[in-house]
Amino acid sequence: MGQRLCTIMVWLSLTGCTYQFTNDSIIRPNGIQTIAVEAVYDTSREVVPHELLWEALQFGIAADGHLKLVGQKEADVLMRAHLKSAQTIAGGTELYTGSKKDPNPYDQETPPTPDQFSNLTLSGRYRDSGTVSYVVDVEVYHLRTHQLIFKQTYGGSELFRAVHQTGNRQFTVPENDFLRYDEAITAKYKVIARGIGRSAIRDFLLKVSDPS
Repeated sequence: MGQRLCTIMVWLSLTGCTYQFTNDSIIRPNGIQTIAVEAVYDTSREVVPHELLWEALQFGIAADGHLKLVGQKEADVLMRAHLKSAQTIAGGTELYTGSKKDPNPYDQETPPTPDQFSNLTLSGRYRDSGTVSYVVDVEVYHLRTHQLIFKQTYGGSELFRAVHQTGNRQFTVPENDFLRYDEAITAKYKVIARGIGRSAIRDFLLKVSDPS
């Protein structure tokens, strides 16, 4: 019986909880039990999936577990994110799709046929990799006192590579090049956003838990 109980306790300890060990001691701050996250304020002038940052901040709060994520009307504090700048910089090798130049219909006796024109759904040339980056201000306001209790700037950059058809490898087709490129960018923005989300909630809790 004792051996069986010991086995059960070991199994529960391995499957029931996940612990994160750290040198910093975080405690739930007095009077702050709930938190809301406002939609991202974006002044980056770049078309980026900023909703990924909003989701990442909420994910970071939920994964940390010290505060309960609720709506703004129920929250003790409100977290705001200001996306100040974002960039997608093309790099790598410049590749060509082999698209042909459109014929001049006035230079020939008979009108050109449709197959003589370039495919407008394909780019004539593109890059196969690049870099994406974020710069974000994260603020937390106490909704009872209306005071700014936390502010920190975060940034990050990631290299990405898009999958393209090269040589005789048929794992993709030129018609999917833009989709592959967009997917690669989105994936790297998500990586940066997740990192910011984890850091922001951790830094906030360390600040408000510090008795000094």
